[in-house]
Amino acid sequence: MDKIFFLTISICILFFPSLTHAGDTGGKQESILAAKNIRAGEIITFADLLQPEKASKNGTVILSYLIGKEAKRGIYKNFPVTIKDVKLPTIVKRNTLIQLEYESGLFQATTNARALDAGAEGETIRVMNLSSKVIVTATIIADGRARVQ
Repeated sequence: MDKIFFLTISICILFFPSLTHAGDTGGKQESILAAKNIRAGEIITFADLLQPEKASKNGTVILSYLIGKEAKRGIYKNFPVTIKDVKLPTIVKRNTLIQLEYESGLFQATTNARALDAGAEGETIRVMNLSSKVIVTATIIADGRARVQ
């Protein structure tokens, strides 16, 4: 999942460089702007963004990419929102209790664990098995569980 996310960001930066930074636009809005102050960790919605005056196909692609992502940092109203300012939404928060799964062939085991890091789907985090107190690395899967490989 991480590879796809970073590949998408790389492609957007390569083909749409004007949307990754604010520049002198001669008074015309080319970047996607924040419609309100967006706090770090907030999920971005359509209402949080202002489209460019001349909506291009590229701007629509970037706009649809930004919606549903989590802000990495605070973004002020009327400031540009770029793909560098967002990340996949965090679905496992630090210190929360989660289900830890292990699967090898026909053998399957599930136990409770504590997340030692926060992360999004597909990211690898450290978790502590509550039964044995052993710390392992696991990959977060869609519904907030983690799987040990």
